Amino acid sequence: MALLPTKIAVQIEGREVLVQAWQYNVASLTRGCIPIFFLDTDIEGNMPEDRAITDYLYGGDIAYRLKQEIVLGMAA
Repeated sequence: MALLPTKIAVQIEGREVLVQAWQYNVASLTRGCIPIFFLDTDIEGNMPEDRAITDYLYGGDIAYRLKQEIVLGMAA
């Protein structure tokens, strides 16, 4: 897994939250390579509650889910 060098910022609850991506390459059965990207907010400089946005999927309350959707929709 490789950490990609670029960070972007999205606005969540009036503050800037940094988002970074990791790339994981999966070898396909046909000898190809399929890149899979993971978004990460556990970045130094983000507030503790913002660092936890990408801890797990499909959990938490409505506010937590909305934060994840902002990261996915604006950072992707």
